[in-house]
Amino acid sequence: MKLTALIVDDEPLARERLRTLLGTDPEIVIAGECSNGREAVAAVQRLRPDLLFLDIQMPELDGFQTLAQLNGPGAGPAAPLPAIIFVTAFDQHAVRAFEIHALDYLLKPLNPARLRAAVARAREQLAKKSPGDDTSRRILELLQEHTAARARDEERFASIPPFRPASVPAHAVFLSYASQDLAAARRIGEALRAAGVEVWLDQSALRGGEVWDATIRRQIKECTLFLPIISATTQARPEGYFRLEWRLADQRTHLMSKARSFLVPITIDDTAEADADVPDSFLGVQWTRLPAGDADAAFCARVKTLVGGDASRPPHHSVSATGASPNAGAVPPPATTSHPRLPAIAWAGIAFMVLTALALLWTR
Repeated sequence: MKLTALIVDDEPLARERLRTLLGTDPEIVIAGECSNGREAVAAVQRLRPDLLFLDIQMPELDGFQTLAQLNGPGAGPAAPLPAIIFVTAFDQHAVRAFEIHALDYLLKPLNPARLRAAVARAREQLAKKSPGDDTSRRILELLQEHTAARARDEERFASIPPFRPASVPAHAVFLSYASQDLAAARRIGEALRAAGVEVWLDQSALRGGEVWDATIRRQIKECTLFLPIISATTQARPEGYFRLEWRLADQRTHLMSKARSFLVPITIDDTAEADADVPDSFLGVQWTRLPAGDADAAFCARVKTLVGGDASRPPHHSVSATGASPNAGAVPPPATTSHPRLPAIAWAGIAFMVLTALALLWTR
């Protein structure tokens, strides 16, 4: 049973990876690819694919907004929707929702065996019956569950200030992290806020769309310090929205003086700086190690000092949470010995003696 598939993901490498893996199945035909939700809505209506591989975190429209438009009042003539296979790198709320509603999901980086199982599951579903009305009902239920889950999260974390896109404090730090490192990012953010530092920390991994994307870009452009969290998770993920955040911060450094402190990289595990997959600008500044995101008073005080106006760049070396440098105690290079110069009168005396000796030799 041949199936047509549409791939929707804003990351070119992610689309290429999925296309390559699907290419090993002779029963799968790639009908098209889209880089955002708006393109996906038009492509589904035009191509009518059997399978839709849909990313969640995208500009324009996120995955949930895309489904809402496909199933909304303005979706056009009724037609069976494709079987939905979500492709995501985000948190457990999405995973639980997909499992509850029998819609399959794949976590990035893609696992070939997991992909084959998802396709087999979709093929079995499509072989039994047309997924039209049943899929539409389950999509509506999924959207309702997603909205309810977000409301529960907002209530649960009410003590942590949410994003405030309308407010742009004069001194704020942007905390960038992979979704799997959210717990460590929260601990760092809470410690900094307790020390009186304004922190921008996006905790809604499922939020997306133009407004969300524009907010992220604006905050990176206007923040005083950028704190990327580097870990084994970021090392294992060659793609992710956090890498776009890193790239935007790196680009901003190109407009700054070398003496300006902006990047404060943080490692939360034993990831080595020399092996880290990060922009080059991250390697030219001081790193801090905060195991599991446990930020002590010394780190918070340092950040508070930097956002308070001391923007001079610290020397390049890694520090631990206690601020100790591995270079502390190193033997300084030997001082250069300076040799005193002969005064001009001495040089004149030497020249007179040489000339006198030459004259005596000439007269002999």
